[in-house]
Parts: sequence; C-alpha cells; structure tokens
Amino acid sequence: MLIDSQQLAQDAEIRGSVAIIGAGAAGIVLATELIRHFRDVVVLESGGLEYEQATQDLYRGTNLIDIETPTDFRIPKLPLEVSRLRFFGGTTNHWNGVCSPFDAVDFKHAADSPFNEWPIQLSDLLPYYARAYRYCEIGAYESPPAIIGKAEPIARQILDSPDFELAEFRHSPPTRFGELYRSDLASSERVKVYLHANVTDLSVSSDGRKISSLEVRTLSGRGFSVAAKLFILCCGGIENARILLNCTRHFPAGIGNKHDLVGRCFMNNPQASVGTIVPRISDFDLGPVVLGKDGPTPVTVAFKNSARVATLPGRRGASIFLNPIFEQDSAVAQARNTPSFEAVRSMFQDLKHRHIPVNFSKKVHTVLEDPASVAKAIYSRVTEVFRSKKPMKGIWVRIEGAQPPNPASRVMLNNDVDVFGMKRVTLDWRISDEDYANLYQTSEAFARGVGAAGFGRMNLEISEHKDLSKITGTGHHLGTTRMHNDPRQGVVDQNCKVHDLDNLFIAGSSVFTTGPRVNPTLNIVALAIRLADHLRTKVTGNVSTRETA
Repeated sequence: MLIDSQQLAQDAEIRGSVAIIGAGAAGIVLATELIRHFRDVVVLESGGLEYEQATQDLYRGTNLIDIETPTDFRIPKLPLEVSRLRFFGGTTNHWNGVCSPFDAVDFKHAADSPFNEWPIQLSDLLPYYARAYRYCEIGAYESPPAIIGKAEPIARQILDSPDFELAEFRHSPPTRFGELYRSDLASSERVKVYLHANVTDLSVSSDGRKISSLEVRTLSGRGFSVAAKLFILCCGGIENARILLNCTRHFPAGIGNKHDLVGRCFMNNPQASVGTIVPRISDFDLGPVVLGKDGPTPVTVAFKNSARVATLPGRRGASIFLNPIFEQDSAVAQARNTPSFEAVRSMFQDLKHRHIPVNFSKKVHTVLEDPASVAKAIYSRVTEVFRSKKPMKGIWVRIEGAQPPNPASRVMLNNDVDVFGMKRVTLDWRISDEDYANLYQTSEAFARGVGAAGFGRMNLEISEHKDLSKITGTGHHLGTTRMHNDPRQGVVDQNCKVHDLDNLFIAGSSVFTTGPRVNPTLNIVALAIRLADHLRTKVTGNVSTRETA
C-alpha cells in the first residue's frame, strides 16, 4: 500500500514489525523480500513517486575543496545534490545499469592497509547473486561467465600480459526499481510505503540498547512517529552517515559513532581517460570485448588487473574498458566529451523515464553554450550503426580504480541546516598517492601488454606524476558505515547490525569495508537479500507468530 504522509493526522503513531528508511535499490529489495515473512513492514521514503526539487534540496551539501585551498589529495568536487535522487526508487531512477559481482580479491586483506579487512568472504555472498541478477534484470548468474570464454581469444590478441584477467559487466535495461516493483508493494497488504516521509531523529531506549521509534516529518509540516521491533537504514553512502551523525539526543557523537567511525573511510571509484590505442589492423573486430550478448542482456568484457597484482603492496584493484573510435570520429569524440553533450544526455535519460531533469535550467544553459558539439555528437549517435563496419581510427581506454579505506576521507556535518533543522554535510574525498599510482601503473602495464601482443601502440595520456585534474569520481558513495566485526574498526558487524544496538541495521554501499573494482548496485542488492534472509532466520524468533507468515 502506498500512502502520502502529507495526508496523515498530525502526531499519528505508526507501528510495524520492521521499519525500512529509504526506498532505493536496497530498501525496495528488503521490503519485497521481507513481506514474505512479516505481515506489517513499514517503508519510509523522503520523496514522492516523481522528482520534486524541494525534496531533492535536502541532499544539498558542500565539498571541502569549495571552502579550502585545493590540495594534492582532493579532486574537483562531487555534486552531492545531483549524484543521488530522492524519490521512490532512489538513484536507480537515473543509474546507467552497469552490474558486476564482487570477486574473491575484493574481500582480501591488504597488508599495507590496516582498515582493509572484510568480516565476510565472497562465499558468504555467492548464494544471493541469483536473486540479485533477477532483481536487476541481467539474466542468469553463472560462474565463470560463459561470455568470458567467448571473449578470451580476442582479448589475447589485444593484450599479452599475465597481470590482467577478464571480467564481465552486464548492462541492466537499466532497471528502474521504483517503477518495476511499485505495483508489488502497492498491492500488498503486508507493507505500507509512506511517501514524503523524512526521518529526522531515531529515538533510543532508556538503556541505550535499542532504537524505540522514529520521528518523521513532511515538508508540508506534518509530524508523526514510527515504532517497530527492527529498523533498517537504507539512504545511501552519504545520507546514512548524515542521519546517524544528526541523532545526538542519547549519543552526543551520533548513533553508532562510539569510536568516531561514522562518516569516515568515504570511498569512490576514481576514473580517468588514460589513453588511445592505435591498432595495427584497422578492421579488427573487438566483438564481445566491447559489447557482447548473453541472451537479451548486453555484456561488456573489461580487463581487470589480476588478483596477484591487486594485492601487491601499494597496489589496488582496477578495471580497464575499451571503446572503439571509427574513422572521422575524432571531432565526434571531442564533442561527446563536452559538458554540453553530457547535459543533453542526462536530460534525455530523465525525460525517457518521464522525470523532470535535475537542474533543468542549468543544463539548458550549458547546452546553449555549445550547441554545435551537441549536434555533432547526436548525429554521430544516430548514424553510428551505419559506420560500424568502417575502419577503427583508435580505441579509447578508460580506467576505473578501487580505493582502500582512509579514515581522513570522510563525510562531516557542517553548521548549515535544512528545513528540518538537520545539519547538512561537507564531503572531504581524498585520493592518496597510492590510489593515483595504482591508476598510472595499471594503465602503463596495460599499454605495455598491448604492445607485447603486437596489437598496436597505446598513447598513454596519464602522467606518472600525480595530476588530479585527470581524475573524476563515478558517483559511487562507499564505506561511511563500514562493516567490521571489531567495533573499533567498523560501524556494523558482518550481518549489517550497528554495534551496541540490538535492532538497528544498515543496508547499501555505506557498509562496504573496501572500495571494490566494480560498480556497487548489484552488490548492494545481493547484500540486501542476505540481510533479509538473516532477519528471517536469526531475528524472527523474537517476533510473535502473528507478525510472521
């Protein structure tokens, strides 16, 4: 059932077995899974069913680079208010749909990083990928993927190096979770989804061991409370930390922050365009390496640095992606890399799904600054299929790296407040020398491997000397309520329960212990399914039979 909280009576009291805060990928999956076992699940979503600027403004924050002199470890700012969407379905309302599972090395402890140890292994997550693949609409899970075998003969001709292995990145339609799973939740008598419901405080029991209720407010001025036996926070890598840090009535430093870890160890996947390959054979068919198929599901095969390399001292995981440039495309490539074309692409993506584009007026202004580039790039997209058989002029090479946790890289509260009086955030995202060196060394090794295979030569466009102007973020907000069984090193335990609280759990990428070398959404979904199964098998014994199926 969907309910607009703005229509509730003032000071209404809502009760349920489980209260889920946030209806993005994690929250929707948890609700869908839990209604099979609980009769009265409550979901609280800050936004409505469509984009609303007043609600989106609650995400507004600052980057430390905005208010301090740039340093050699801070890159240009991440736009906090546009990298996430605050309405039903969350950021899946504008994600690109790229999915790849963790692999074993993502969980391995790195000797040079004391904060780098997950309390779970890949084997703990494998049972949940089959369901996660179905939620993300990317076909059937199989390990190893069959398409890797198809791509390997081509990949060997491109790259001759034992330091790289192949990995698949599947392309979801992309799944809009709020649209696809809305009817299931709207028609179920076991769940009530409250829209326009902003959680402003988590009330703690007198003994400090449990969350007793939530304080919830709407932008229209209504206020109500939600009591439950279990609470799950699913608001994203920045907002999860922001909510906990704002709840200071019982814990002055914030909930879950006994050891000053909430908001720390913020990670992203730094990325860069690192060079262009000039192939020896211009009509070489990149085939499934660039874009293959598993049934109807498009699949890109990328080159990852090997598990051995990724665990060497000072090294990290990284993935390299190839994109062919056809004859007469150099001007088009330049046009596609302009802010004006990116603004058009973003607006079309929103309009395609019947959403008002974020920052519409600003994007229109950006487009009008360079309309020629937009026209050139759009024309190339329309005619690309007809040029696909033409010789390649080159191949773009893009790298996406993993980050280890760094306590100095963090989300903090500042003195600016939103309309509810909750403090906004300042993000201090840091790129260490080792993070940058990993991108460079992986790119250089790839370039050498291309030459060794005789495929062509790669013009390396990333410098050995740290140049953060080349680096951008991916919008993957990770690690701010990290998972670790030692409460001095993590906010939640291996089952995503907040240390020292018996009934508060956290879902989403904020619980990632380290930054993996793959996109987070599929793995967020798998972890959410794992949490739902844990609550069913381990916690429902404390819930009366009237509340379970």
